[in-house]
Amino acid sequence: MNRSRRIDFTQGAIVPAIVAFVIPLILSEAMQNLYHTVDSLVVGRLLGKDPLAAVTICTQISNMLIGFFTGMSIGSSVVVSRAFGDKLGGDLPRTSRVVYNFSALLGIVLSAAGYFLAAPLLRMVDTPEEIFSGALAYLKVYMISLVFIILYNIASGILRAIGDSRSPFYILVFTSVIHIGMDFLFVGSMGMGIMGVATATFIAQGISAVMTFLQLKRSIDGFGFRYSEIRQNGLLVHQFVSIGLPSGFQSALISFSNMFVQRYINGFGTAVISGAGIELRVDKFMNYPGKSFGNAVTTIISQNAGARTPERAKKAVGYCIKMSVGLSVTLSALFFVFAPQIIGFFTDEPDVLAIGTAMLRVLGPFYPFLAFREHYVGIMRGHGDTKTPMILNVIGMIVFRQIFLAICLRIWHDPRVIYWCYPTAWIVTAGLSVAYYMLKRNEFFRNEQ
Repeated sequence: MNRSRRIDFTQGAIVPAIVAFVIPLILSEAMQNLYHTVDSLVVGRLLGKDPLAAVTICTQISNMLIGFFTGMSIGSSVVVSRAFGDKLGGDLPRTSRVVYNFSALLGIVLSAAGYFLAAPLLRMVDTPEEIFSGALAYLKVYMISLVFIILYNIASGILRAIGDSRSPFYILVFTSVIHIGMDFLFVGSMGMGIMGVATATFIAQGISAVMTFLQLKRSIDGFGFRYSEIRQNGLLVHQFVSIGLPSGFQSALISFSNMFVQRYINGFGTAVISGAGIELRVDKFMNYPGKSFGNAVTTIISQNAGARTPERAKKAVGYCIKMSVGLSVTLSALFFVFAPQIIGFFTDEPDVLAIGTAMLRVLGPFYPFLAFREHYVGIMRGHGDTKTPMILNVIGMIVFRQIFLAICLRIWHDPRVIYWCYPTAWIVTAGLSVAYYMLKRNEFFRNEQ
């Protein structure tokens, strides 16, 4: 196995290992969002408000399917991390192969389903007729590329599980540069319109899937396609699915809920759709510290569970929460102060700029709550408990938010109500996560021999 990029949290200095692991995660998230943001930038600047609204709506829909397998990758991280931490060299290749091959099959099915359901999904969120045809063309191509996105995410989860967070980042940098270049080539020079953005996504995601697969072959001896192993390792598949499925459903359900939030947004017209869409692109940058450190916590706990060193895991996650919250507070202050300049980078239309700025300044101060949520969710997932985070997030991010919108928009029909549904849901979910951890804290970080 290629050891040069692996980080072993079961031994050595803790803080340097955390920093070395988390920095590529944050940069990977930033780079992944960058080329999606460039899509919005290119469309908004070169094609105008209506095509930007079409891309925004498609993003909310595609995020539901992508979110499912992003959540499922948590299962791969936990299962593979435990094999790595236990130093079972014979089990690690088999575990990685089974997880990857099973995910590939599911990815093909999901990609095909997404393609044929594109039109009904757009109808479900009340896509305005003037942008429907462009949104449908974009979404169909995006759905075809979904299998590549899934394979990249699962492969990245496996690589992170063995302590390699740098390889997915390097691959993402390379494919992002290609993606951005193709955006300007297809849309700016060749005049392909919204289909140019979709085609660039398809090609770039295909390259990233191939490159992560090749990196797995270099990093793990005997890695490759062996579909017969899926039937032969039913217990392992069950373990992966039982851990990953709740996280996958959680992400998919939250994205599904976002589609209904998008339905409310769509009722306020294309200016609000575009302004909110830009802010929600920016929003992803703010979640990086929490999400990245949360993923690190999951890997740290899983590796140390395999090595049976719970006290080391407890010490490491204590460092993680301090760094995560500190970084979130700093970024929140910067984004609040420079909100007009940040939104103005994507558009010069006054109504869109005003809406995006107002929304960013409502959400900005509350991002540290996301860091708390992701930290405690990471602890639960690292111990193999993905059902509880799913339940807590469904309560806070779906049930509470939909009730909030249904009641408040009836009283005050204003887009600012939609802005506030996000931070209030974050606070509720973070509070539930912290409360559950405090209730069960004596059960965490035990030596599970």
